[in-house]
Amino acid sequence: MVWINQNLLYIIWVLSLVISVVLFFVLCRLNPKARRKRIVALGFTAAFILAFRIVFFTIRGYFEGGTDLMWRQFIFSLPGHLCGVSSIIIPIAILTKKTFLLNYTYFIALPASLFAIMLNSSVGVTSFVSDLDTYIFWVPHLMYVIVPIYLIAFEGVRPSIKSIPKILLTLIIILTIAHIVNISATWFFQDYVVNYMYTMGPGDFINAVGDGLGERQFHIIGFLEVFWNLLPVDYIYMLLLLPLVVLVCFVMYIPLYVLKCLSKRGESL
Repeated sequence: MVWINQNLLYIIWVLSLVISVVLFFVLCRLNPKARRKRIVALGFTAAFILAFRIVFFTIRGYFEGGTDLMWRQFIFSLPGHLCGVSSIIIPIAILTKKTFLLNYTYFIALPASLFAIMLNSSVGVTSFVSDLDTYIFWVPHLMYVIVPIYLIAFEGVRPSIKSIPKILLTLIIILTIAHIVNISATWFFQDYVVNYMYTMGPGDFINAVGDGLGERQFHIIGFLEVFWNLLPVDYIYMLLLLPLVVLVCFVMYIPLYVLKCLSKRGESL
């Protein structure tokens, strides 16, 4: 019965995601003049939720466990993972319209958010309806899916496959910075491991925060554990994912290539 409830709730959440995306694009088509305002509002809403997340978890940590838990929750809430980095890049991409940043939103932010949504088991707990943590997770990740699709559908953005090498280099830089932060913060706090981008191994985000965090990251950690078993070396094992990233980028480019071919065919007619 619990299994049925969990999977039913999961299906409801996924359907809600699809319906939300469809409704958003219907509104954009019905009122083209308001499109730009909507997408800017969407991008900054994601940034606001990021700021709210930091404040919320920090204050809650203080009242639940004093200054020690407060600092742990503060570190936990910082944008140290890939989707957190996206919450910073996406608003900048919307405002500046920089080609590379727009490419990043499509090739990295979109598939990474879909991956997190599909594999994060926090959507399967029966108490998720009253869990503010879950909404803080779902709302911005939904936005990371909508924004790149919107930019392609209404802003004429066409990510280039030639940007993939730069994207890979950017990911390596992000991983390297995250690893340096992990080593420094873990040395400073000593009693628990800070693990942004999972460069310290396929373990919990902060191994002393609690069992709930470990449960929520279970599927993602299990996925990373495959690469860890191949090469159990901090940071280095994450580089094994780069070929997979390239594959994902090429798969993401297929719809763009189809659109390009259809556009040329329409022009020839």
